[in-house]
Amino acid sequence: MQSDPNQRTVRVRILVAVDRNGKWAACGYSWSDAKESIFIDDLEDGEVYHWVEADVPLPAEAGPAIEGVVNAD
Repeated sequence: MQSDPNQRTVRVRILVAVDRNGKWAACGYSWSDAKESIFIDDLEDGEVYHWVEADVPLPAEAGPAIEGVVNAD
């Protein structure tokens, strides 16, 4: 997939926990990077943590609001 070099992006960092059976859980948000924020209750003991980073395109700017009247008949 070709990316648009002019498109604005945000760098995201997501914490992923993986257990030895291949089950995984992930968590991430821009205001925290703590492992405690990840839910790992269903993972086997001995899980490992990995940081996944990606550049994600920002949504296009919103256009003008569409106004109108809805008539329910």
